[in-house]
Amino acid sequence: MATKTKRFDPPHNATRSAPNPGLDAIGITSLAKSQKPDNHRGLLQPGMHQVDLAVSGTIDGKKWGRDIVGTLTIAPDSAPVAASSTPWADLLQSALCWLSQKERQTWLATVAAGEIPPTACSPEKAAVVSAEMEPALKSYRATKQSPKRGNVAFVPTVSPKA
Repeated sequence: MATKTKRFDPPHNATRSAPNPGLDAIGITSLAKSQKPDNHRGLLQPGMHQVDLAVSGTIDGKKWGRDIVGTLTIAPDSAPVAASSTPWADLLQSALCWLSQKERQTWLATVAAGEIPPTACSPEKAAVVSAEMEPALKSYRATKQSPKRGNVAFVPTVSPKA
């Protein structure tokens, strides 16, 4: 009587699709956009993380798959610093409210035509205004402090299979 041996099936390794830059762009962008990474940034703790992912599926009916292997590095956030942005739309609206209706409409019509309206003052006054603007904007931004997020970087590992 013959002895029976247990059948052994090797693990199934999904075959990756041939490189296709168009499908890769769609697939990787879909991964990034579907997860809303900015919503998860607050959950990331500083450090290094080894990543080994296999992503597969179909895009427009074509098989697609990629291995994502590498190191994700998260730098620590800094202490609160002055904001780096200026709310230009809000400041512009505030400044335009100081103009008369006729002046405002003339100014906005020039902007709508794709031009920057000429300065309505002498070159000397324009230079003074320009010199006064930067310190005021710098002081404004200093009142709006927030922590600067540490960099998040992914360095792929070169696969010996490639």
